[in-house]
Amino acid sequence: MANESLYEAIEGFNEVVDNATEPLDSCHDGKRLPHTLGFNKGDDASEFHQEVDLGLGSQFPQTTYEDDQISILTQEQADKLFKAFEEVAYMKFDYLHAGCEIRAHEFALIAKENGIEMGKAMTMYGDEIDRGGLYPEEWERMRKQGKTPPVPEGFVGWRYHVAPYIMVRQGDQVIPYVFDIGVAQEKKTLGQWNKSLTHATQRETRTFVKDRAYLHPDDRNPRQPEQSYIQTELNKQELIREMGIFEFEYWNEKGLLEY
Repeated sequence: MANESLYEAIEGFNEVVDNATEPLDSCHDGKRLPHTLGFNKGDDASEFHQEVDLGLGSQFPQTTYEDDQISILTQEQADKLFKAFEEVAYMKFDYLHAGCEIRAHEFALIAKENGIEMGKAMTMYGDEIDRGGLYPEEWERMRKQGKTPPVPEGFVGWRYHVAPYIMVRQGDQVIPYVFDIGVAQEKKTLGQWNKSLTHATQRETRTFVKDRAYLHPDDRNPRQPEQSYIQTELNKQELIREMGIFEFEYWNEKGLLEY
């Protein structure tokens, strides 16, 4: 009996030792899968980006690109990141005629919370932000197929467009790829992205990159790097769903809406 008690004690001790280094709670407790975090009217979305678990791990090498530190992903990781971004429930927008810089900033924040440093890819039509000429080729195809793109009727193009970018390893090279979520169906190189967004010649379109703290091409000063600005855009989407896009545009242009 003494031996049996001793063996039981030893087994119990071994079980404790075997599990002593195991955390009681998952490191990802408090974070959720992208498709589960939805926005409801009245929610405070300022910290939503902290709650998304992209499921890609958190350790990625970095490189310097245009004086900015950007993470390097493999092709497989980059494709998984694009898909995970597409699944973020609260970032599904019905109308995409404005707010690209805010959405790009939010995706960069989500990536940052998952250990991925992204920058901002920016394209301008002409030398100044004064006229619209950028239009996604994906939406042009939709129009030709008789489908309705996610912009109001009569939309002729953006003056500028912004999306987050990451470095992707291709053999011995690392190449910047743009993640234009909601517009494109896959990641694109900077050159491919530029070509896919213009009605004019490439000569009239300037594509460049900036640190993720900058929101748009004409931004003179970096913003608070960890601050989310998505709440306003989510409120706008709710108003558009309630009022309809044309009613929203009418009253918004008159400055009579609060969001």
